[in-house]
Amino acid sequence: MGAVPSHKFDGSGSRGALPNLIIIGAQKCGTTALHSYLARHPNVFMSRPKELNFFVDNSHEGNWYRGIDWYRNQFDPDYQVRGESSPNYTMDPILPGVAARAAGVVPDAKLIFMVRDPVERVRSGYIHHYANWRESRPLEEAVLDANSSYVMRSRYHHQLSSWLEHFPLERVLVVSQDEMRQARRPSLKRVWRFLGIRENVWREGFKIQRLKTEKLRRKTVIGSHVSRRVSAARWHQIENIRLLGWRPLARLVEQPELPDLVRAGLIEMLQEDVERFRALTGLAFEDWSI
Repeated sequence: MGAVPSHKFDGSGSRGALPNLIIIGAQKCGTTALHSYLARHPNVFMSRPKELNFFVDNSHEGNWYRGIDWYRNQFDPDYQVRGESSPNYTMDPILPGVAARAAGVVPDAKLIFMVRDPVERVRSGYIHHYANWRESRPLEEAVLDANSSYVMRSRYHHQLSSWLEHFPLERVLVVSQDEMRQARRPSLKRVWRFLGIRENVWREGFKIQRLKTEKLRRKTVIGSHVSRRVSAARWHQIENIRLLGWRPLARLVEQPELPDLVRAGLIEMLQEDVERFRALTGLAFEDWSI
């Protein structure tokens, strides 16, 4: 168990196995990078696609309706660790009941919760939604909306607590995005140790920074029309095409800063949760703005 299999698993058969690792979020905190790094470890199989959203019982966002056999077939049983990464798993109460469903299916799974400065996560979340045409409101209006996901996703204590009702804290690893960026080798070694896999693993691919937000592009009207008619792989090949110096399909998204009054409002809304999260995890998060 744990050796690299000689075949390529495509999920089309019926010999899968349930995962024993779930990266539960948070959105815009480096889950894509960690998923990629984990997939390069010889003892680990990470799902393709990354975000299965199986435990989300929502017709627009989730795949719970597909059933456990579908979920099982996303993972190769020949690997010691099998995992997926779905940031929508920490979006309570907008997407409720996720942790309870997970506990009913994979009660012994280990969980990784990635976090970053919660105010900066709000800003990055807005840019992400704007780029994907899921947000049209001005930044100031959107991020201070109490009914939106921006603040709720940054309430790390609230989100993790919903999982701790079903999973013990010792099976949760909290990883800071800053830690992963600035000290990747020891940070990954800590992840390997938590998962009980080989710790002396290092790949050249681990050096790559995977910062999607800084390079986000928003589709033009033409791009939206084209993207619906081609595969995701083909879209990534053509989205940056130029015609006479003009990008007809997608353009770089501006990276707006948070106005001081908006930042102050977010700090006020998140302060108590941050204090409780520090107390729960025993981690200082000294570089955070709160």
